[in-house]
Amino acid sequence: VFCTVSDHCDGAGSCVGGEERECSDGGVCLLDSDECCIPDCSERECGPDPVCGVPCSHGCSGGDICTPGGICHGFSGTWIAIPAGTFMMGSPDTELGRLPWEILHDVTLTNDFEMLSTEVTQEDYESFIGSNPSHYPSCTQCPVENVNWREAVAFCNALSRGIGVSECYDDSPSGYVLASRYSSPYECEGYRLPTEAEWEYAARSGTTTATYRGDLSSLGYVYDDAVAPIAWYNFTSPSQTQPVGGLLPS
Repeated sequence: VFCTVSDHCDGAGSCVGGEERECSDGGVCLLDSDECCIPDCSERECGPDPVCGVPCSHGCSGGDICTPGGICHGFSGTWIAIPAGTFMMGSPDTELGRLPWEILHDVTLTNDFEMLSTEVTQEDYESFIGSNPSHYPSCTQCPVENVNWREAVAFCNALSRGIGVSECYDDSPSGYVLASRYSSPYECEGYRLPTEAEWEYAARSGTTTATYRGDLSSLGYVYDDAVAPIAWYNFTSPSQTQPVGGLLPS
């Protein structure tokens, strides 16, 4: 970056006007100033430099997100693009294990969205929040559990900050709510929890059975051909949670 006494930085790393001089030692021209600032990112890979305030790098690549500590964090899963569409939400009267309120009805999703292919891991959560509330905290690649609504949306907001977009939730005295600048969650470009319809649409993966592997054959502490290949449950994993991504995907 080059500056003169009469120059100013245009905010994009370029100085405007006058005779050029170079900032020494890889410095950058500060906004509305002829001063050169030498970045001191230390161990940071991303985010604002604590000395100059400018980004420590050009940001994270791929699906990585910048943590509050300035490290590009990659998730165990991948972000899956899910196109909008129509599906039957709920369950038929004859389905084993059906609950009374699971009434079949048409639902149309008009907005595409993305969802992580695995549960959020303990490592993911701790990287952005700084703590791990899990009952089984020794398994960093296991799903984070013991997380309430407030903690879940705080995690979403941390991800939004990590890519430099507006947060989807406001922290109000009564708890987190959809940010007042949005009339619906679909307007937010940041990270949020899926709606119930979005979750079921993604989990069903175009199927109409109780699971995307087929209907249930039993309930309770027994082996079930439809469930065992795709989900850990009380029969296959009675002791604790298991690492994400270890069973068949939808």
